[in-house]
Amino acid sequence: GPIVSTLADRLARRLFEEACAAHGMELDRMAWMVHGSEGRQEQILPTDQDNALAWQPAGADPEGAVAKRVEGVARQVVDGLLAAGYPACPGGYMATHWHDPLPSWIRRFEHWIAEPREEDGVDIHTFLDLRAVAGRLDLAAIDELRLAAGRDRHFLRALAREVAGWALPFGLFGALREGDEGFDLKRGSLLIVAIARLSALEAGSLARGTLERLAAAQPVLGTDAATLAEGFRYLAALRLELALDPARRADSESGHRIHLAALNALERRFLKDIFTLLRDVRDGLVARFSL
Repeated sequence: GPIVSTLADRLARRLFEEACAAHGMELDRMAWMVHGSEGRQEQILPTDQDNALAWQPAGADPEGAVAKRVEGVARQVVDGLLAAGYPACPGGYMATHWHDPLPSWIRRFEHWIAEPREEDGVDIHTFLDLRAVAGRLDLAAIDELRLAAGRDRHFLRALAREVAGWALPFGLFGALREGDEGFDLKRGSLLIVAIARLSALEAGSLARGTLERLAAAQPVLGTDAATLAEGFRYLAALRLELALDPARRADSESGHRIHLAALNALERRFLKDIFTLLRDVRDGLVARFSL
């Protein structure tokens, strides 16, 4: 994951520096950021783009000339990534849409922390996973907001409520159940990501990666932190096997669905143990935050 993400970082940095030079923008006033799996440095194979751009205004901007140049930088980098094989984000979470001045970013984050709404869930996760990969704009103010969010019980409770609402794939008598399109491995991974994000924030950590967050969250999660980390590694390895062996996939598109019958008895046991742990940790969050 970190190796693949590092390659993506280097490509984005090169494209960004070329775009800033082409549009007359100083790197000291700009920051190219990534989020999602790349923000957490957990890309297994190249996925769709998840990026954003922050910039520092300097005095008056007659007729939005600087803003237009910033938009040009965003478009040039996104187009370069498209040409390199990184598809557009289906939800539009790319710098061609998210290219605001730093003060606007800060106001938006302050609003999300003060009034976390369910419909802003994806945006809030983006804020918590943002990682700068290019430019020299100081983003310390965003890190300070992350730390403040970790001290805000109302905000943490909103994140916990979202995690508690995740359905788990259990059928009758506690057996794992797969849907019509197969068993979704990514859902388990993303639930671990969400638990790690919340728990590390509660522990006062600025870590981005899930494994680093789980290590930092040991005071909050206890021994479950290490077990969740092993479950995360196992699911990542299984998804990588699917990516390399399409014959094992339940479908040809997603690469993260599998038929349980394609797993051996030990693999199915590991999978059930992981989701049983996730259910227990989720129930613990419900109790801890009185949901």
